[in-house]
Amino acid sequence: MRPLKPRPHHDETSWEEQEAGKKKLSQETQRIQTEHPDADVEVWTMDEQTLEDSLPLTLRTSLPLR
Repeated sequence: MRPLKPRPHHDETSWEEQEAGKKKLSQETQRIQTEHPDADVEVWTMDEQTLEDSLPLTLRTSLPLR
């Protein structure tokens, strides 16, 4: 296992844009839940690192055996 450490921040990171995106996501989720009150609304996210870590495993297990 790799040691846990915080991800580095990009110099051009806009915290205001990130917060605005979170607020918009929350509002959109609430709107969908209001339109579909009987549905279970879930928000799933995955960062690039997690995707890169799982990609080789997915490819390895999805290849046909010869």
